[in-house]
Amino acid sequence: MRCRVSCTPSLLKTSKMTPSLLFQASVLGVLFGQPSVRESAQKPPRVSVCEVFQQIDTYRNKLVTVTGIYYYGLRDQCPNGPSSDGIPWPTAIDLVNSESPELDEEPVDFATEFAGFFRLLDLAEALLQRGQRGNREIVATITGKLHIQRDYRQSRGGKGLVGTGFGHLGVFPARMVVLRVDKVRVRPKVPPLDRAGPRK
Repeated sequence: MRCRVSCTPSLLKTSKMTPSLLFQASVLGVLFGQPSVRESAQKPPRVSVCEVFQQIDTYRNKLVTVTGIYYYGLRDQCPNGPSSDGIPWPTAIDLVNSESPELDEEPVDFATEFAGFFRLLDLAEALLQRGQRGNREIVATITGKLHIQRDYRQSRGGKGLVGTGFGHLGVFPARMVVLRVDKVRVRPKVPPLDRAGPRK
């Protein structure tokens, strides 16, 4: 078994991990093979995180290539996103792999490719070790199937904001079952108001 950042037997065995941690643990521990011919042959639309949340019904349950900031999932700060009870949704997408137990009732017919994600994890770890995470950010383009909550809500609990979505404390309104990581690059952090359009 190969571990690029850190992993332990208990971390890899537990079934109560959040989708984000489970995804990273599986990436570090196991290679699950290649995607199916049918999924690989598709040409999914290419959109930004902001476009996903501005057109939720268009991309729900679809294979999509999404570009955004990689930081505990894919995210961005987006104008004109959805809201519930006057509270804007976090424009963030949780990431899980095709073997996640979270998908027992929503299986996919492809297997996650991990070679690209190893490189993404290495890059994220390198920025952390160099103390550059405060002024640099990773822009990642990832292809996968999107699951988006229809009636997302969030409230303040004892541990801060909690939601009815995916990932840690249910704070992610959307989840992507990752097929592959298509492209990764590092750039200086961009002010939030300049983050409205798709990544190039």
